[in-house]
Amino acid sequence: MNNHVKMLGYLCLFSISSLLFFSCEKAYLTPDAPETQQAIQPLENTQYQKKGNSIYLGDQVTLGNGEIQTFARILPNGKPKAIGVRFSEEMLDNLPTSPSDMSHCYDTNGNGTYEMDECFMSHERILNLPPEIQAITPFKWVLINWNPFGHMPNGVYNVPHFDMHFYIQSLEERNNIGVGPCLNLMDCEDLQTALNPIPAQYISPDYFYPPDGSTVEPAMGGHLVDLLSPEICCMAPFTKTFIFGAYDGKITFYEPMITKAYLEGKPKEKTAIRVPQAWEESGYYPTSYSIRYHNNDDTYTVTLEDFVYRTGS
Repeated sequence: MNNHVKMLGYLCLFSISSLLFFSCEKAYLTPDAPETQQAIQPLENTQYQKKGNSIYLGDQVTLGNGEIQTFARILPNGKPKAIGVRFSEEMLDNLPTSPSDMSHCYDTNGNGTYEMDECFMSHERILNLPPEIQAITPFKWVLINWNPFGHMPNGVYNVPHFDMHFYIQSLEERNNIGVGPCLNLMDCEDLQTALNPIPAQYISPDYFYPPDGSTVEPAMGGHLVDLLSPEICCMAPFTKTFIFGAYDGKITFYEPMITKAYLEGKPKEKTAIRVPQAWEESGYYPTSYSIRYHNNDDTYTVTLEDFVYRTGS
């Protein structure tokens, strides 16, 4: 099957799934009860050394029974070694079970109450990256989405999983991507902005940006589909994948997607990232990402790695 046929097939899959996902039986939403956190040993909030690298720590928030924190490792020569998040094993316990945290909703029927099909189905956490890494890479902050029921397309990504977005776009610009009555609860004008085409040189090989808006979401923008990912190309079960985000014709975030079940298997794996022909902004960009469980302290890290300096064009 050539890529053109794959694109048409998965355009249909995302489009149909989008309608199904937001057309389920209505049910009134209430936020989860306050979580009972059992915090991991507090992480340091200052620079420290490890194997000759300087490690800088960013924001830390609670999720489930644990905590998650951003960090960066910088080599002695000033080059980034890794950007990532670190979280405790307990974070996977007592995660929110309601479909949504109700942070992005639109009252489509005007009855004054948000219903299941009127809210973005996710629980989010926002964390700034350490300023030291912001100074030498385009990445500024991280958005963690916990999806208890997954998301579209049904039959592919509708399993419990985390979306970990490493953002190039500013938080202010992201927050302005609004909710509304259009496709996937998008503000209609913002949906059209999200559909502005991405110049081909900025798209990695075998990634596809559906032109119908089926992968566009409020407070996020669009998502490029990896046509070579096993769950897309070969109907394999979804475990992990890597995609890109886009808005207004620009790549806005790098995103590992990882199922809860895959994390519970305590993986230690590095995967190459396919890179485009050009980058809009100069800076260091990753060429791989890793998902690792650490036996010594029962923590996980999800990192962008193997950085190469790119000149913007």
